Amino acid sequence: MTMRTIGIEIEVGRTSEAAAYRALQGINGLRVIEESDWISHESRTYPAGTWKVTPDGSPGVESETVSPKMVEADDPTYGELRKVIEALTNAGAKVNRGCGGHIHIDAEDLTKKDIARLMGLWAASETQMFKLVARSRRNSGWCSKLSTVRTVRNPAKFAKDLDRDHSTVRDIYAATSGYNRQMAINLNAYLGHNAVEFRLHQGTLNADKFLRFARLLSGMVDFAKSSQPLPTTKFTTVAQMIDTFLPVQANEGEGETLPMKMPAEGTKARRAYDIFSDGEARGLSTTQMYNRCEATGMPRHSARRWMNAYRKACRATTTPTTDTAANHEAAEWLKARPAQLG
Repeated sequence: MTMRTIGIEIEVGRTSEAAAYRALQGINGLRVIEESDWISHESRTYPAGTWKVTPDGSPGVESETVSPKMVEADDPTYGELRKVIEALTNAGAKVNRGCGGHIHIDAEDLTKKDIARLMGLWAASETQMFKLVARSRRNSGWCSKLSTVRTVRNPAKFAKDLDRDHSTVRDIYAATSGYNRQMAINLNAYLGHNAVEFRLHQGTLNADKFLRFARLLSGMVDFAKSSQPLPTTKFTTVAQMIDTFLPVQANEGEGETLPMKMPAEGTKARRAYDIFSDGEARGLSTTQMYNRCEATGMPRHSARRWMNAYRKACRATTTPTTDTAANHEAAEWLKARPAQLG
């Protein structure tokens, strides 16, 4: 399965738009422009493959770097993502609790009915999706939950009612957000440039996190476009959700690492996960995160072991196959799936 065209917004602190722009200018062959005033992403057009650096009005966010449309196959811009993040990091960029990592998924081929189905899928997935992001995002006003606007018990019926009761995507947007674009799933982006914006991910300077999460969201959009029946109940586990949007395809060779599997409540792994993911979002040092672990009664040697597993999981992008993934040294953190690149 090939990922849909994606776009990424990288919000950072400690680096102004001028400093970020200078850093990106140092990348050989990169096409980049600077917008000294904040503008909406659809209000101007630029040559294909152009990166954009702008200021940002959110508290703690100094600048935002916006990618052009990116596709996996034979697209030099896709390969530029890591170079851009490295340049921002070298320029002193940091992420904090105010930073977000927004991902746009191409939806040009989706009809009104498909958008209604997508909202039904989001209603089924929202609780599990928020388990995959830092604690700082779970009650953030910059990525509000659908559940704060609509109570959904049967996602399939919810989608059907949306399609039946509303004549345009704009009407569906109003019914599911009250025209609030600061939602975890933002349909205003679809009205502007035929993409759906997902705003729930925390800020990060890790390209693999962006790309793994984008693959999961791309699978959700593909499911909305398909003829497969929608779930009538909400997903109860992260694994169930991933199995739905990125199903196992047996005997397909190489495997792929998807978002980290959420450890069980009450375990050392879960406590460590919350500390490290929240600490990363706040820009804490390794020592500070170890100290927080110790404050909860976790020995430092145990915290160090979990930290190493966490970091290896964040760096990983592939595992050999589903059968051998259980022996991977970071297996407890990963959800492995066979190849789906098509």
